[in-house]
Amino acid sequence: MKLCQWQDCKELATHHWLVCSKVVCSVHAGYINAEGGLAVKVDLSKIKEQKRTFSTGSQRSTDGDDTRYDLVSEIGLERLARTYAEGSAKYSDHNWRKGQPFSIVLNHVLHHLNKFKQGDESGEDHLAHAAWGLFALMEFHVTHPELNDLYGHRRADTATASRNDDGPDIDNIRFRTASNFESAGVSIRSPSRDSAAAD
Repeated sequence: MKLCQWQDCKELATHHWLVCSKVVCSVHAGYINAEGGLAVKVDLSKIKEQKRTFSTGSQRSTDGDDTRYDLVSEIGLERLARTYAEGSAKYSDHNWRKGQPFSIVLNHVLHHLNKFKQGDESGEDHLAHAAWGLFALMEFHVTHPELNDLYGHRRADTATASRNDDGPDIDNIRFRTASNFESAGVSIRSPSRDSAAAD
């Protein structure tokens, strides 16, 4: 029996979350798929756990073989860690985990890649900063999907809203847009329907 690996959920797992190689329950699988992830239903009871036997006689499961931390570049990891240290000193250790709009992070990634492409040698590690942004986006894709304000994502939201019989839910679209920025510490005020009607 396998349990859902979504944060502290302890429900019975029914799906494989392919992006993160985790198993999740049907409720969280629905949430993941709704946000553009990929969680596939499988019969976990039929999956036999593979084991490896060492020369010492010790045995261990092979469930970690599809995640090879030992193959990650030590050079790249050290440069990435230095970038995290810079951010920690400037803001705080986990400031970035609060989330930022995807478009802002992606813009910084492309900015640093373009600087690297131009041969900029001002002393800033552009590749490490670009990698930091990609790592942040991978995290936010799981922990803050509501901050995905990229054009294709917003277009899909608008298309969904336009299919409603009553027309687009303008209030909901405005709320989601404002929430994205407010989560990043940017205050946005929009007039309510009542105040508009009063004018």
